[in-house]
Amino acid sequence: MYVTHEKVAVEFLLDDLNDLVHSHADLIATYEDAQKQVKAPELKRLLEQLREDQAINVQLLAQLVSEHGGKLNDTTDIGQIAPRMRVVFGSLLSDGAVVRALHTAEAKLVQEYTRAINNLTYIPGLESVLESNRLSTQRRQGRLQIAINLDE
Repeated sequence: MYVTHEKVAVEFLLDDLNDLVHSHADLIATYEDAQKQVKAPELKRLLEQLREDQAINVQLLAQLVSEHGGKLNDTTDIGQIAPRMRVVFGSLLSDGAVVRALHTAEAKLVQEYTRAINNLTYIPGLESVLESNRLSTQRRQGRLQIAINLDE
């Protein structure tokens, strides 16, 4: 079988994009868990908004995967259960501990986007979506930081 540079690049691209989609799917599940755990109604609403924002990021990534001929894999990854467990254990302490767990998970997602941007920007049309999603993730992280500050 003859493998071209373009084919290899697309396969790596699809793997990296689906890794980001997995991370978002895990965070969406984590936000759902967090919404069930927190007591403050305002915080529940905030977490719902942030969860919906995650879903928008997944839609943008799904469009990229589709444009490059791939199949979206948006299932959660059992290996990424740690953030969900932090939320559950945090709920035993306070709403603030739950929010801090989400903040940490969002920080890891920012790192994943930074790595993806550094590795994949040579593919046309990809950089703008990755940058947009990274900024969206940073905004969510900022909103969570505000909630943490209010809890202290």
